[in-house]
Amino acid sequence: MIFTFTMDARTLAISTAIVIGVMVTVSVLLSFIYHKRYNGVVTWLWSNIFFALGFVLYSFQGRWDHFFTIVLSNSFTILSLSLFAISILRLVELKVNYYFDIAISLFAFGIFFFL
Repeated sequence: MIFTFTMDARTLAISTAIVIGVMVTVSVLLSFIYHKRYNGVVTWLWSNIFFALGFVLYSFQGRWDHFFTIVLSNSFTILSLSLFAISILRLVELKVNYYFDIAISLFAFGIFFFL
């Protein structure tokens, strides 16, 4: 017997949002425990929240307005990756160059929307 599984983009986005939701729950607990000891844990929490929010908005594509499901979804995803890079640099106590991070984010934003 041959099984064929079909996965559409909405199912993948919802399953990814569920996994990231679990990751947000864990990062909330870790940020409450370790926010005074380690720099960057709260930034990592916000990174996970924006990443989950981006995938939740992406899963409503076709039901909601394109501004919410495309523009805000991609913007939240890019913002979460920028915050993740900042949190890693703060965690290992390196100097954070915010201008470089903003430049990389604008470059990624341009790739997502103009290519």
